[in-house]
Amino acid sequence: MSYCFTELWLCDDPSIPQNSSVYYHVDSIDLLYSDYNKKGIVYKNAHLMDKPWGMSEFYVVDLDGNLLKFGQRIDT
Repeated sequence: MSYCFTELWLCDDPSIPQNSSVYYHVDSIDLLYSDYNKKGIVYKNAHLMDKPWGMSEFYVVDLDGNLLKFGQRIDT
């Protein structure tokens, strides 16, 4: 399964990933969420939800503390 391609750059300063995030616009948010949720990597308080700003989103925090946000525009 392929959702998107991204390259992250690592750094030695732990304060940088703890204070930053990346937003991924995806086309198959339901499939991606299902896959990540089964793997147990969806952030505990950030499961898939429709947001007031017109996006369906969920979040993941990686092992280095990077906040990874995934979203898809809600069809109106």
